[in-house]
Amino acid sequence: MNALSLQLIVGLVLLAIAAVLGLLAYRARRVARTANSTTFGRARAFAALAFISGVVFAIGGVINAGGPSITYLNPTPDTVASVDRGALTYDATCARCHGAEYRGDGPDAGTTQVTPASLVSGHLDSHADSDVYTWIRDGLPGGMPAFGATLSEAQRWDLVNFLRGINGQGPSPDVVPGGSPAGLAGFGLVGGTAVLFVGWYSAGIRRSLGRPRRGPR
Repeated sequence: MNALSLQLIVGLVLLAIAAVLGLLAYRARRVARTANSTTFGRARAFAALAFISGVVFAIGGVINAGGPSITYLNPTPDTVASVDRGALTYDATCARCHGAEYRGDGPDAGTTQVTPASLVSGHLDSHADSDVYTWIRDGLPGGMPAFGATLSEAQRWDLVNFLRGINGQGPSPDVVPGGSPAGLAGFGLVGGTAVLFVGWYSAGIRRSLGRPRRGPR
């Protein structure tokens, strides 16, 4: 499950919590027979907070789920065997454009609108494994064709490891799917706060509902 799916699920859960707390608040109000009940006020406040948070998470999840995936983690260990397999794939698929020395000067380099890039110029250093994988799979406008239909997923990842190898690198430290560390921290903070509030207000509501009703004075 990626972070976008989790975001949508959290939104739906918060909306469900808002509905439950709203019902509990209504019941607490009837038991207390006053709209100024502290328990009712707390439950109503958190029901509103959960509802607003749920709407934000759910809308964000729906919008983001329609866009491109944020990243893919490289599942193939950077082993000698993987790099060797990637080298074979490169020679059979990529060398005619990118060249035997990887400098974008292969015999078919002039057949595309955009000249093939040098793969050892340092350009790949600023991109994650997921970027390189996506380029191989989907191609580039006016340049490299897509190999999603001709290379298997395993071949594409082996090719990524090979390209890292010819640049003297191992796999890049990809970002965990879902965004930046700051975004993930905010996500966790909101979720954790929501859980704490659920426990606090629910306990208060249960205590209120368990008290005997006072008769008229």
